[in-house]
Amino acid sequence: DADPVTPPRWADSLMRYLPRARHLVFPTGGHVPFGTPCAAGLATRFILAGDARGLDFSCAAGLTRPRFRLP
Repeated sequence: DADPVTPPRWADSLMRYLPRARHLVFPTGGHVPFGTPCAAGLATRFILAGDARGLDFSCAAGLTRPRFRLP
């Protein structure tokens, strides 16, 4: 939901052309949210299976934005 490059609404508009597509918006994610175990696990399972059907996306709901800090 924090992607300044490709906003989630763009993916929503493409879903009609990709009938088996799944669109997951990470509540803490930027353009590539693979820094979380949830996203990395989902990507791994998707690649191994070659299909998004049956993937459990519930781990994304529990993610929170890290606190802002200065070095």
